Amino acid sequence: MSLYENSNKKPRKIKPTGADGHRSRMFTKFLNATDRDVLPRDLIEMALYFSIPVRDTRDSAVDLMRCFNNNIRNVLNAPSSELEKIDGIGPESALLLNLLGRIATRLESEDSDDRPRFTTIDEICTLFMQNYNFPSEDELWVAFFDNSMRAIIHKFKAEPIEIYTDDIYELFALSAKYHSNTFAIARMSSTKSVYPTMRDNLIHQFIRSTLEGSPLKMLDYYIATADEAIPISRPLE
Repeated sequence: MSLYENSNKKPRKIKPTGADGHRSRMFTKFLNATDRDVLPRDLIEMALYFSIPVRDTRDSAVDLMRCFNNNIRNVLNAPSSELEKIDGIGPESALLLNLLGRIATRLESEDSDDRPRFTTIDEICTLFMQNYNFPSEDELWVAFFDNSMRAIIHKFKAEPIEIYTDDIYELFALSAKYHSNTFAIARMSSTKSVYPTMRDNLIHQFIRSTLEGSPLKMLDYYIATADEAIPISRPLE
């Protein structure tokens, strides 16, 4: 990478007078301050250190804030094409700012996500019971969990249930869609019986063995009705 990311724009001095140790002083100030004590402009300036290793970034940070209404959210959410119009901002810096914007958006969505977290077998049993819809024939459902064990429920398929390699591929596809590596499966029993059948045991064993060594993890296989749900790993009392 060149000293000046955007070569079609007028370069500034590499090291302005009195700039020795400036970045170190900025980081020290940042580490010793509270969030509200650091100006948004300074945060942008310091972020640009990682995409512009030598040149002064203060003027670029000032220009970014001015051009986007002095709003750091506007800066981080601006299209790369608009960011690159700012003197000193090239593709690498625009990408970095966009990445920070995506991270901030993801954190906001996670903080505002009030879905319950599921941490025990009984809680997962309740999850499937809540989603039981009195099927006329058995249905296979899967609950994918995020890193905080919040669930996304998806109807996997209806009977007749025949687990083949294609079904494992579909599990992987759904896992990628929901950004999840952890899931639980439940057969929604149309007979209201929670006793596992031979087919249940075969499906459970097939999935377990097929996923062995993969990053996708099945917590358990459940038989669910509106009144109760029993995981195969827990013997019936």
